[in-house]
Amino acid sequence: MRAARWTWLAALAALACGPRMETVRVYPAGDPAARRVVRFERTLEVTPPDLFVLRPEEHAGVSVDPRRHLVYAAGRGARLLAIELDRGDVVWEIDLGPSEVGSVPVVSDDGRRLYVGTEDGELLCVDLEGRKIAWRYRTEGTIRMPAVLDGDLVYFTNSHQDVFALAAADGRWRWQYEREVVADVNTIEGRAGLALRRREDEDADNLLYTCFDDGKVVALGARTGEPLWIASVAPPEGGPFVDCDATPLLLEERGEVIVTGRATGVFALGADDGAVRWRFPVEGAGTVARGPGNLLVVTSSLAGIFGIEVGGRLRWRRSVDPGVVSPALVVDDDVFVTHSEIGLLSYDVETGETLAVVRTGSGMSSTPVVDRRTGRLFALSNRGRLYVFALASQPWAVGG
Repeated sequence: MRAARWTWLAALAALACGPRMETVRVYPAGDPAARRVVRFERTLEVTPPDLFVLRPEEHAGVSVDPRRHLVYAAGRGARLLAIELDRGDVVWEIDLGPSEVGSVPVVSDDGRRLYVGTEDGELLCVDLEGRKIAWRYRTEGTIRMPAVLDGDLVYFTNSHQDVFALAAADGRWRWQYEREVVADVNTIEGRAGLALRRREDEDADNLLYTCFDDGKVVALGARTGEPLWIASVAPPEGGPFVDCDATPLLLEERGEVIVTGRATGVFALGADDGAVRWRFPVEGAGTVARGPGNLLVVTSSLAGIFGIEVGGRLRWRRSVDPGVVSPALVVDDDVFVTHSEIGLLSYDVETGETLAVVRTGSGMSSTPVVDRRTGRLFALSNRGRLYVFALASQPWAVGG
């Protein structure tokens, strides 16, 4: 067990003009375990308050641009903010309307473009040099998963069971993979994103892995959209909640892709053939995150948060209060998740011990993001406020 633990030295007075934030001390002041520090830096309004929405949800997020030393944030307010990373000043902003933003923005490798999806089914490409929308591509379903870039193509999924490949430069359609929308069966709201596998053989097509509401997992050729294999993680007997809404996780060194079924749990499938390698049952399982060594972290809004070892052995489990829990973000020895009714939660990755609870007053539905270069963690609250924390225990963290 680590001797160092978390305490929270948040300057709560800075929130006097914003929503109330409550920090729960897991360790009493003066306890020898309370050595590590996550320090609250600031909060910023991304989405203007809407008093007519009783329980808002913010599914968008942020993306860091190290070239320009900016962080991009977008949300229900249908605007993109470029925020200076250290001071927190808004450098510029553009209107993305009329659609509300629903996904985490993704910046291209060359730093010239940003891609983001909307609740109305549009993928937007923003010209970051010209600070304007370069193109829009309209689909029939909500886009909440981040786009994936590979060469001259951009890939994304929507809630209508579609996978699209577009030309990254101008948004021209290249290919589309469709599955039938599941009817007369209860499914949980959500849609899996994409995992890209780049293959070393130049003659071999790269692969995209994703999941669907009918419980199917599909490996697609990145150039053509043709399926290499299709597997199922739905219960053989069928029933409600057969969907697979979690973005696959690739374990390249093992030749495995990790996926989850809402009713069946965690599966390791062969990356080349889709054959089941091992399974761990978890009710309501969501996206799996990679931890240190052979540890995986899976979140479930029904069953809690689990640390499992590759191969399917349980290491630890922690219950959570009722609400929706985000996919985990693992930063070194610590696990961060957001909770729709609470805010931000942190756990020890090795033991599952609760380290910190930050109540934002409106909860959080977006997935937290870390910038390892500056040692900052970002998360959007359901009221549309961006919270910034410094992971001050890390040697690369700012602010000491």
